[in-house]
Amino acid sequence: MATYTPVAYTTAASNTQIDFDVTFTFLRSTDVVVSVIDPSGNVLVDGSDYDAELQALNNGTFDMRVVAAGTLNTTQTPLAANHVISLKRSTDISQLATVFQDGASFKAADINALITQLFNKIQEVEVSSGEGIGLTDDLLAFDAENKPLRNLGTPTANNDAMRKIDIDSGIGPDISAVAGIASDVTTLSSGTDTSGRLHRLNIEDVADDLNLGANSDITTVATDIRTGGNNHVQAVSNSIADVNTLAGNDTDGTAHLVNIETVAEDLAGSNTIGTVAGIASAVSSVAADAADIGVVAADIQVGGPDTIGTVAGIAAAVSNVSSISAAVTSVNGNSANINTVAGDTSAINTLATGTDSGGTAYLTHLANASTNAAAAQAALTAFNRTYLGAYSADPTVDGNGDALTDGDLYYNTTDEVLKFYNDTDDSWVTLNNSVQVNAATTLGAVGDANFGTLLENDFIVRDGSNPAKWVNKTPAQARTSLGLGTAAVENVGAFATAAQGGLADAAVQPADLATVATSGLYNDLTNLPTLGTAAAAATGDFATATQGGKADTALQPNASADFGSNRILYSNMWDTSSETLPSASTYHGMFLHDHNTGLAYFAHAGSWQALQNEITTSTALAAASLTTVTDAGNTVDVRRADRIAQASSTNVDGGATLYDVTSTATLTLSDLVAGDIVTVFSRSGTTTVARGTITNMHIDGDTATNSPSVVVGAGTLATVTMVSDDTAIIAGSDLT
Repeated sequence: MATYTPVAYTTAASNTQIDFDVTFTFLRSTDVVVSVIDPSGNVLVDGSDYDAELQALNNGTFDMRVVAAGTLNTTQTPLAANHVISLKRSTDISQLATVFQDGASFKAADINALITQLFNKIQEVEVSSGEGIGLTDDLLAFDAENKPLRNLGTPTANNDAMRKIDIDSGIGPDISAVAGIASDVTTLSSGTDTSGRLHRLNIEDVADDLNLGANSDITTVATDIRTGGNNHVQAVSNSIADVNTLAGNDTDGTAHLVNIETVAEDLAGSNTIGTVAGIASAVSSVAADAADIGVVAADIQVGGPDTIGTVAGIAAAVSNVSSISAAVTSVNGNSANINTVAGDTSAINTLATGTDSGGTAYLTHLANASTNAAAAQAALTAFNRTYLGAYSADPTVDGNGDALTDGDLYYNTTDEVLKFYNDTDDSWVTLNNSVQVNAATTLGAVGDANFGTLLENDFIVRDGSNPAKWVNKTPAQARTSLGLGTAAVENVGAFATAAQGGLADAAVQPADLATVATSGLYNDLTNLPTLGTAAAAATGDFATATQGGKADTALQPNASADFGSNRILYSNMWDTSSETLPSASTYHGMFLHDHNTGLAYFAHAGSWQALQNEITTSTALAAASLTTVTDAGNTVDVRRADRIAQASSTNVDGGATLYDVTSTATLTLSDLVAGDIVTVFSRSGTTTVARGTITNMHIDGDTATNSPSVVVGAGTLATVTMVSDDTAIIAGSDLT
């Protein structure tokens, strides 16, 4: 079976396309569902927003024509850019494609149609289930498979999903701002200064210092700057060169700051002055750094850049950023997804509040997907109980692993036949291509009587097998079975009657008769009269009483005659197996009988036209002839269509007809209607069956193919069945 995948097309910027391929098979045109979504995500309405029509192509495929509303039969205007055309299949299972009646024969086309209907629906349910939101493999979350959610409602509870519009109108600007400085935030969170210490630790130190209030070092510096003559910071700034020197090392490699720390420790001891005197050079170094100290002072004084003050003013914000550094990093890593969500608000809104063309909410479809899948599985299980599928040998259980039941079916791939299960004798019975008789309604036992090969005067009898079956017997075979001798086939005239003698040897013998009795010769008569010369002439040499009193007044050759109410008795039989018919052009209007074909013909338009034995109608079997064969109290009705010998191309007639095509020809189906059944036997050469003016012709019920013509192989049989006024199904053993 073909796979099924829905397909969607998006119209181009300067769209000219109006036909969109239907890439999947379907049973009925109504099973193909088209949806059109505009660039804003709105589902449009067929007939008011657009027009759509399914198109059948010559190669047997289909496409959907979608145009602007009101232009399907006029200008056929293409839809504008960025419209999405979605094509899906929704097989109608409200009615089964085939319903079998008790005692009816099984046809492959009917079974295939039913299987295809159910298989298509199972495919659709499976696809619909896959379109829903399912659980992840760990069963801890739902997986939308990288697709946006549309038509979400306004969130009200804490755990409700956010929509793009909520983000855009809420924290969207803040997220955009953070995203714009993502690299700076990352640097601030995980970067280091020249000494290798994290920036965020330095920021935390500044924040901690600010939290000390009056004891804050930064506060102290600020106070010093505001104190007129005690502006020590300014003084240090003026000696920034010394400060820079102080930040360096002494001649033996020891940092000046280490030396200062030593001095500070000594100041707390007994040698304070000596210690101070010992660092005179270090004080000079501080004085040399006055310029650098001045830079610091200029930054924090009133009117200056006050970078330090700015940092102090956002201490809380910096602390907050530091505490959520992991989250900021995560946001930076998902910026693409955030932008995707922001760009798909239309899709999210469509899913949350939209409906399909029938008015059903999309969220309802999602909720029903699981239920539909379960129903499809139940239908498949029920179907598997009856039709088991294909096996190379007789199965012992059904498709669900349960015990076999009466009427179960399967296809045997070894013998290429269909079989059904008979629980009465626990056996599988083969269904032949020919008509079979079911014992339950007619012959009393499962039968193999083949009506396809049944000839006139044949018998149907029970054989001696176990279990017994009904089989075909010729008259000679039936006579032998009944124990009859050869006399059984002779006519009564072949034997002596009672008046002739009790037994044949007592009857009148040939020797007892005169010679003329056995020779029949005129000259063997006795007492012959004297005859004139006319006695030796043929009767055709003379005029009859109806022709005239004398030969000169009789009907002459090539002359017209008025026979009035008198009958004309004549024989005009030909045999085309050994002779050629006279010219139909020369003898236009002539009637004759061809003993070879068993048909009557008349000459018209330069050819011999066959006369049918009866008028056939679309009530095929009802109009066919009926033969009743009776044996052992059982009666079988056999209906057959009359044979039409066809030697040239023609439009075939409806009803139940058999065309015996005797030369290469084309038979056209234009005149057929629903219910007509035509059988074609390609006796000599190939025969082409053309669909003519009807719309569809499918080979063996395969709706994926739609052929304008099919060739029937030489010496093979094909059957054409009109399932509707515009659709024909052709089946046969050699079709191309």
